[in-house]
Amino acid sequence: MIGTIIQGAGSFKGTLVFIGANAAVAILSYLVVVGEIERLELRSEAAA
Repeated sequence: MIGTIIQGAGSFKGTLVFIGANAAVAILSYLVVVGEIERLELRSEAAA
């Protein structure tokens, strides 16, 4: 994919835009899919 972009554009500028866009989509997807991360508290055996 990157080789195709470089061959078509003749420089790395398009490739950097492509990688940046992929990173932005990955971050947004992670935030939407995972959501808020909360600490998991385990019960101790003595309290049970």
